[in-house]
Formats: sequence, C-alpha cells, structure tokens
Amino acid sequence: LSSGINAEWPLRPGSFKNNQFRDFHSRMQTFILWYIDAASYLDSDDLSWKVYTLFEKVKEGNSVRYSSIGFLSCYSYYHYPNKVRPRISQVLILPPYQKQGHGAHLLS
Repeated sequence: LSSGINAEWPLRPGSFKNNQFRDFHSRMQTFILWYIDAASYLDSDDLSWKVYTLFEKVKEGNSVRYSSIGFLSCYSYYHYPNKVRPRISQVLILPPYQKQGHGAHLLS
C-alpha cells in the first residue's frame, strides 16, 4: 500500500449495535449493488454480522481527510459442537482504490 501522498489506511471494526455505524453502513452498502453481482443487503438487525471498514487517512498540513475505501463483512456461524466461526460474506473495494493491495489488507 503506497502512494505519493502522506496517507495511512486504518481498518475499523464495526457492529450494528452502534447506531452511528448502522447509519454509515446503510449508506456504504448501496455500492455493493453496483459492484457485486447478485449482492444483497445485510440484515442490520442480526447482531452476528461484523463489518470491517477500510479508510484512507490523508494528512494535509493541520487537517486530516478521511475517504472510504471499502469494507469486508463477516457472519459468525455456529460450528458444532461448541464454537463460533466467522465466514466472509462480502468484500468491496471501490474502483479508484482497486489493484493497490487494499483487498489483501482487508483479508489479513
């Protein structure tokens, strides 16, 4: 992940328990219908979903600018006999940020 600007790429976990995150994700997930074939929205009432959002953080003088790069959604499934396992459901990197290693960063 490199560019010619002073940038960082923070990864933030999110949960639908948080109303601010729920609002943010409802706006962000509209992109999946444009870029993922046969995609569907996540059920934000199901608290088993975890969403990891990747941002670009650019420092310009005294100001900081954040841009959404993409997200990864995981669902916690019950695994017999007594475990829960995460399963990746959706990964979206917006087109201006593709082919720069951001998808691998989300998966690691």
